[in-house]
Amino acid sequence: MQQDNYSKQVIWRLMNVLSMHSIKHIADYLEVKEGTFRSWMSRDSLDIRLVVAKCNSDKLAYVLTGEKQAEKASQKASQDASLKANQSKKEESDPELQLIIAKQISQIHLERIENLSAKNAVLKKENTQLKEENGKLRAENAVLKGESKSSNKQHRSAS
Repeated sequence: MQQDNYSKQVIWRLMNVLSMHSIKHIADYLEVKEGTFRSWMSRDSLDIRLVVAKCNSDKLAYVLTGEKQAEKASQKASQDASLKANQSKKEESDPELQLIIAKQISQIHLERIENLSAKNAVLKKENTQLKEENGKLRAENAVLKGESKSSNKQHRSAS
């Protein structure tokens, strides 16, 4: 990632050397609040004393100047690890990949909606059938109650 501002370059190199992948982690490492750290980044200012105090002496020159010293191979390995760890984050920020992911998510949601719509149609049909059956049972119940009353009247008049 190309950075034009010196402080941001130092921050990105420090994050790379320390294999830290978030602003919060680097702020915690420097023992400052995340908001303070973000403010430094936005103003292109940085408390270099903190970086010097916290950074390993063999990596300090690289962090401050970008010039690699004797540990070029070690830093390359660290960079490779950082790149691999950051690759998923970069992919997340890739607009084309985000579009593909959004389309896949939309397709999943559409399939789910179709499944739920089909289930809803089945439930509506079952509900209609149950309502019809309920109406028949109520009618039958009314007939049975009418017969029961008539039977009771006949039984009383016979007594």
